[in-house]
Amino acid sequence: MNLKIQTGNLTIGIRGTQFDLLANRSKTEIKVTQGQVQVSKGGLKTLVSEGQVYLADENTSSGFRKEISKELKQAILKLESLTGKKLTSESSDEERKVSSNNRNLLQIYTTKGLITVRMLPSLAEKHVTRIKELVTQKFYDNLIFHSVRKGFAVETGDPTGTGSGGSGEKLLAEISKTPFERGTVAMKRNRNDPNSGDSQFFITLRRAPHLDGKYTIWGKVIEGMGLLGQFQAGNPPSNPERIINIKIAD
Repeated sequence: MNLKIQTGNLTIGIRGTQFDLLANRSKTEIKVTQGQVQVSKGGLKTLVSEGQVYLADENTSSGFRKEISKELKQAILKLESLTGKKLTSESSDEERKVSSNNRNLLQIYTTKGLITVRMLPSLAEKHVTRIKELVTQKFYDNLIFHSVRKGFAVETGDPTGTGSGGSGEKLLAEISKTPFERGTVAMKRNRNDPNSGDSQFFITLRRAPHLDGKYTIWGKVIEGMGLLGQFQAGNPPSNPERIINIKIAD
C-alpha cells in the first residue's frame, strides 16, 4: 500500500481506492466502494474489498458488518449537503429506487462473501422471472463458478460444473441496447443459438463492447464486485469458489 491512515485504533493502507471512513479514538468504520484497503490492528491484518464494511471497535467485537452504521450514513448526508455533490459510496437515485423493491434484489452468498445483484425486469422480464423461480427452487445452491477469466468474466449456474449443463428449460432471448459494463449480469447461451439461455449466467469484470446486443442482460452487481476479482482463474479453477445460496432480499 502506498499511503497509510492512522486512526485512534486502526492503521489503514490504501492505494487507488475509494472509501468512506468514520473514526474517533475508540472506533473506526470503513466502507470500501472501489478497490481494496488493508486494515491493521494489533499485528492482525485484514483485507477489506469493494462493497464490504469493516468496524474496529474497542467496546465491541471488531469485524465485517452487513451495512454501514447510522452514524456513517448521517456523516455522508452532511458532507453531501455541504458540498452539494452526491458521494460515490451511495447508490444512484435510480439504484436506490429499484433497490427499495426487494423483489428485484438478489443476495448471492458465495464462499468469498456477499454479492448483491439488482435485477432488471424492464430489460428482460422473462429472464428475471425464471431466475426467481430457480432461486426459489434452490437450484443454484452449492454450484461452483466453473469459469473464471481474469479481467473479463466469471460464470456459474451449471449443476454439472462443466459449462454444458442447465435446468432443462430454454429461454427466448431478450436482447437490449444496454451496453456490457463492469458488473453486468447476463445469461449464457450457445454461440450459434440466441434462444438457448437456460440457468447459466455470467458477470463481466470490465467493459465488454464485443458482447453488446448479443446476450440477454438481466441484472447489475451493485455490491461485491471486488470479491469477484479475487476468484481463482480457470475453466474450471482447481479450487473454485461456489455459491452457498441465493436469496431474494427480505
